[in-house]
Parts: sequence; C-alpha cells; structure tokens
Amino acid sequence: MSENMYDTDLVCSYMTMESNEQYQQELLSVFKVTTYEELSNTIEQLYHLIKKNDKLQELLKKVEFKLNWANKDHCFYFLFSYDYFIHMHEYVKHVLNHQCPTNHDKLCSMFE
Repeated sequence: MSENMYDTDLVCSYMTMESNEQYQQELLSVFKVTTYEELSNTIEQLYHLIKKNDKLQELLKKVEFKLNWANKDHCFYFLFSYDYFIHMHEYVKHVLNHQCPTNHDKLCSMFE
C-alpha cells in the first residue's frame, strides 16, 4: 500500500449524523475501496506500512491489554470500528504525514 491509497483529506461526519450507513461509506472511502473484502486487505496493508511507528505501538499495546487480545493486527482492525474510526482516522493522517498524532493521548486514554 502506498500512502496515497488512504484519503487523509476525508472529513468524518458519521458521528454527528449517528449514521451506520455514513460510517460504512466513509470507511470505504477513506481507504479508496468499494467492497469489504478490499477493505480488509487495505487495512492490513496500512498496518504493515505504519506498524513500526512508536506511538502506534504504544497505542496497540494499550488496546491489546484492555481487550485482552494477543494479536496487535486485530487491535489495529478494531480501531477502525464505529466508536473509534473518527479518532483513528485523525491518528493515521498524522502518521502518514510523518507527524506526531495530536490525539495520541486521547485515543490511548480510551483504553485505560
């Protein structure tokens, strides 16, 4: 996956609309795919692209501990679920732009 396969310009609005359909549309759009099969593969590619980021590893450890999961890959997928996608999107935008995620502490605190 190249960095341009993730739409860092997308503005998430599904939470303000409280719309599951809007969430699904935005999730597919941000990864520039049309099916959930493509989505799964693309999330995996994104993980492999950014997994060495120290802040991301810190976040994944918190998620892993809170959910009692032994697989960081699954934790990464989980962060794109309805309740966390809006935050994770901002997080990924910063990482892909080689910036420190400004919402790192907020996102980590959700798993304490």
